Amino acid sequence: MTSTIIRAIFEANKKNDFHPMLRNTFEHKKTSILTAVFLATIVINGCGGNEVLVSDCNNEPQLIKKVEPEYPRMARQAGLEGDVLLSFTVDRAGSVKNIEIVTSGITALDESAKIAVSQYQYNPACRMGLAIESRVTVVIEFRLQ
Repeated sequence: MTSTIIRAIFEANKKNDFHPMLRNTFEHKKTSILTAVFLATIVINGCGGNEVLVSDCNNEPQLIKKVEPEYPRMARQAGLEGDVLLSFTVDRAGSVKNIEIVTSGITALDESAKIAVSQYQYNPACRMGLAIESRVTVVIEFRLQ
């Protein structure tokens, strides 16, 4: 896997065909240095198959699928409203893991909030083109209309 990535990067760098008058200029050297840094990162961190290359790299995960929570019937009948603050990990594939309730006003709303958040999907955060795990905190509001 590593050799495939390295080969692809070298090929992409070779295709960055600079005009003869621009060769050996700052832009050309900057591109070569950035390529070398990226390759060094892959070699140092390894690329044993668990890494996910991300083409559209953001430092923070980007929500791409949101699921609205189901209002619990008993909470609705009792007229309960509240907010549930949840913290969770977005893994390298963009899935939600390790959901924790940070604060909650009403316990009856917690499970519904966790179920909804567990179905969220993200574009993962990344560093130097590689997806990384990150921690996210969200507030799920329950309001009666």
